[in-house]
Amino acid sequence: MDTQFRIKYNELERTDPEAFKFMKMLYGHAVRAADHPWEAQAALHKVVHFYRNKMSMNQLRNLHRLFPAVEKIFSQYGRFVSLFMPVTGLMSNEAFLRNT
Repeated sequence: MDTQFRIKYNELERTDPEAFKFMKMLYGHAVRAADHPWEAQAALHKVVHFYRNKMSMNQLRNLHRLFPAVEKIFSQYGRFVSLFMPVTGLMSNEAFLRNT
């Protein structure tokens, strides 16, 4: 993890444990995507939809601020990007945030 992401990641853990738990799950699923791409994609979507119903607007906005750093990290893994981008797009979409 790069330094900027690590700082935001640690800050999220301190300030919003529920949102941090979500981010940790996303990260874990994306890392496993290398061996099982279709299963990982389904798991990512399941996690997003599960947490969408449990998280406040503020929690979603906190996560939204982390996604550019996460995308940068996952881009290093090449094929993760195509799996992770639809999820980050869904989470960063303002309409999605408004309808939550």
